[in-house]
Amino acid sequence: MTLHLYVIRRYLVLFAVVAGVFGGLALVVETESALRAHARAGMADALGMALLRVPATLYEVLPVVALLAALGLALRLARSSELVIIRAAGRSATTTLLAPALVAAVLGVVAVALLNPVSIIAQRAFEARSAMLGGSVPQDLSISAEGLWLRQAGGSGQTVIHARRASTDASRVEQVSVHELSPDGLILMRHEAARAVLVPGAWALIDGKSWQLDNGAGPAELGARRFSALRLETDLTADAIREGVGAPGRVSVWGLSAHVERLDRAGFSTLPHRVHLQQQLAMPLLLAAMALLGASLLTRPARMGRTGVMALAAMVVGLGVYFLRNFAGILGRAGDVPLVLAAWSLPVAALLVALSVLLHAEEGE
Repeated sequence: MTLHLYVIRRYLVLFAVVAGVFGGLALVVETESALRAHARAGMADALGMALLRVPATLYEVLPVVALLAALGLALRLARSSELVIIRAAGRSATTTLLAPALVAAVLGVVAVALLNPVSIIAQRAFEARSAMLGGSVPQDLSISAEGLWLRQAGGSGQTVIHARRASTDASRVEQVSVHELSPDGLILMRHEAARAVLVPGAWALIDGKSWQLDNGAGPAELGARRFSALRLETDLTADAIREGVGAPGRVSVWGLSAHVERLDRAGFSTLPHRVHLQQQLAMPLLLAAMALLGASLLTRPARMGRTGVMALAAMVVGLGVYFLRNFAGILGRAGDVPLVLAAWSLPVAALLVALSVLLHAEEGE
């Protein structure tokens, strides 16, 4: 147990160092990007926006962090001949190097449970801050149990759109309710329509009724009028609606299952979200596989040579797994490969390969 705690402590230190390096690099890059994107932003504003982007960046590169930390640990153990001492004491290198893999899996659980929702909250704050500095009104798109909600800039105020259902490509919505708001939030106009079609630059409301609510002429029904078609200007596009409402990365893992159900009721495709959810659930296994992969190729003593080559091979293999996992996710979202295969095949395969290499090295000694 003492030996395992020693290895775990060293791995955690290296993990923190590598994560800190990535976080620092992300902070510098995002600060420079914010200064270029927003001429009105000062250094404090840019730094604040960069800090909001760091959690999402760290969450994305966690598999690489687990790989590099394990690689650094294995290099140190090999060069200091500690692995030789461990074997001479009758302890298995396999069980010793399994400890950081288990720690990486635990860190993956913590990341999915805590860092994932924190990164999404920070990303939303970043988008709101970016829109404010850019002098624009952020477009809010959300799905609830009542259907699809959209908010857009319109005229001198804003326009809120609610629809019960939407087509898969988001170009047509049904049972539409539109509220045009003044700058101070008062409702000026209300439109109800059976459906609305998104055409370039406008919503085409079909077969509905409008109410003028700001004329002070008594009950709103007295000023109501029916229409067969009504054009409502918008800067929304079908792609923006699909990405805003349907982007899996905008919902934390805790609310993703409920979000999938709401999307399904609203008529949107849920395959990308289900693939994304499975990939997040597979994150602890992926981190364990990356940690074991980084350590398994460096189990030979440094005196046997080729340590640099083996380290390079471990890095190439690990990064290959990372990019192939992202590519498998793209294929899964497109429906080209089964959901389970897209999310779980690479982590499981990487773990099995790492175990086989580690056991082979153990038997070869």
